[in-house]
Amino acid sequence: MALPAYPGMPSLAEQWREGAMHYVDFSEARDNFFERARIALDNDGTKR
Repeated sequence: MALPAYPGMPSLAEQWREGAMHYVDFSEARDNFFERARIALDNDGTKR
């Protein structure tokens, strides 16, 4: 078991959970970006 680098540092499990949350948020944002891009292309009148 590794000691925290500084007092009050979150445990590795907490850091991993937080990182997993960020990954989920990132993938959702990425999907929303591509969905907006598809909508913009459709509104532009161009075919995919």
